Amino acid sequence: MKAITLIFITIFSLSAGAYTPKEGNVHGVFGHYLAQTLYRNSPNKPDPIPRFAGFSLMAQGDANQRGNVEICINYFNKVYFREDADNLLSEQIQNLQITMGYRYWLDNYWSAAIAFSSSYPLGDPHIVSKQLGSDLSFETSAHDPSESGADISIAYDLWIREPYSVVADLRYTYSFSSRSGESGDNLGIIVGLRYLIQEKQTKGKQ
Repeated sequence: MKAITLIFITIFSLSAGAYTPKEGNVHGVFGHYLAQTLYRNSPNKPDPIPRFAGFSLMAQGDANQRGNVEICINYFNKVYFREDADNLLSEQIQNLQITMGYRYWLDNYWSAAIAFSSSYPLGDPHIVSKQLGSDLSFETSAHDPSESGADISIAYDLWIREPYSVVADLRYTYSFSSRSGESGDNLGIIVGLRYLIQEKQTKGKQ
């Protein structure tokens, strides 16, 4: 943790610019995604809470000087934890999450976004822990073909030197389709490299 903090401080000190959205600009972001399930207040939740590494791919198109349209794809392992009466089940599965929304720039470094989220389990779920009582058909949302939710993001540009920049993006996903007694919300952070793919040309510029 100390090493990560030192790296972030170094990056902050090397910051070489600021970004202002411009209608017509298009950026791509590729980065590392670290995620964990947000467990309900239960004495049976794992300790420590597992975190899973994945990757993120994002496209951002500036709509005006204050915001852009954003599409993001996150690939990671997700744990679903469900507890109801005498039943307890925790299942892990590979997950592909797609978000589509709008990002608003608070200033030249900070931005916030809200998006619609849809997730698709890949493969078969792996049982992490299991304690079934009378309900032998008890299962988690890992068995559902898809999952919907809302995604909230707060991001900071750590370093900018166009056409490149390094961004840290903290995300919270609220699941609309969690089953009763299930922990399906997700917290994650993206640390990635953003690249200016297309820049709007001003009139008269060749």
